[in-house]
Amino acid sequence: MSAMPVYLVDDEEAIRRSLKLVLQLTGHEVVLFDSGRHFLDAVAGMPTGCILLDVRMPEIDGLQVQQELNRRHIDMPVVVMTGHGDISVAVTALKSGADDFIEKPFERAQMLAAIER
Repeated sequence: MSAMPVYLVDDEEAIRRSLKLVLQLTGHEVVLFDSGRHFLDAVAGMPTGCILLDVRMPEIDGLQVQQELNRRHIDMPVVVMTGHGDISVAVTALKSGADDFIEKPFERAQMLAAIER
């Protein structure tokens, strides 16, 4: 098993299920969150892990989640993912401290490499 868990934050159930399966098959512990708000409500007590964070979600989007993590001084690696990316979204995510930015659909190897970094 991977030493650090992967916190998968995505509002799409099909994405959560498929990524969880891939990550578990490659030895990762995976914790799922269906919204940015649910993740932020739980993050304070969680061990350090890699956050796999979708950009477009209702109520609070991934970039807002990232800003709130920064405000709270929660320092975990963040991989931002989106199916609706553009250069300005990528730049904002990276300037806010994201470790990587990947566009859906992505190759399994690309996603795993981003998490391992």
